[in-house]
Amino acid sequence: MNQRRKDRSKVLYDSLEGQVEVDITPLLSRLDDILADNTQSKSLREELKKFRDSLFDDVEVERAVLDKDTGIPRIDNQGNPLMERVVEQQPVTDLMALHRRRTSDIEQIVKDNFGNPNASTVIGLREDLTELLDAADISGTYNLARRVYDPSKASLQVAEQSAIGRLLAWLQTNKRQRLLKKFSIQTFLFSRCETLKGCCKQSILKAGRKSKNTLFKENLIS
Repeated sequence: MNQRRKDRSKVLYDSLEGQVEVDITPLLSRLDDILADNTQSKSLREELKKFRDSLFDDVEVERAVLDKDTGIPRIDNQGNPLMERVVEQQPVTDLMALHRRRTSDIEQIVKDNFGNPNASTVIGLREDLTELLDAADISGTYNLARRVYDPSKASLQVAEQSAIGRLLAWLQTNKRQRLLKKFSIQTFLFSRCETLKGCCKQSILKAGRKSKNTLFKENLIS
């Protein structure tokens, strides 16, 4: 069954090769904000640095050579601008190229962070990327292909199950704490009642003895 779904989705995915461009600027901005936030843990920032790097390609480009002092392009003896070839990092924009990063490099980052405090942020960012891919393909083909077969779906289910498990454990702990608290209150009240009963009993006995003494003295006087 799973293989058939995978085969059917491949036809849809293949039809999108080189067809759709995606603007991932919103995702990069969010990543940059978290990476620049020193209150975030070192571990999280390291994982998100790998996440961000996976969204870029090294591209060789030709650009003008700039004067170090003036910043103006330098020219040769014939008056032509001097050019140089350099390698720059450029964001990936092709939908299927991003899909492959999403289901390979980014998927591995998600798996590496299961069960630790980074998990929710990493998974959330991966889902932000998914939303951008869905929105970029106005034909809806990518969204349909994912519904037929999405390689990252299994890991998301594991994360959900893990989150549910942690929630249930937390609820069970809270339930135990509430029961212990209730038991402690009941024990305290019972103890206070027993103490109060003892005090009342002693007071009644004292009052009884006092009354008997008074009556005895009155009989002697009379």
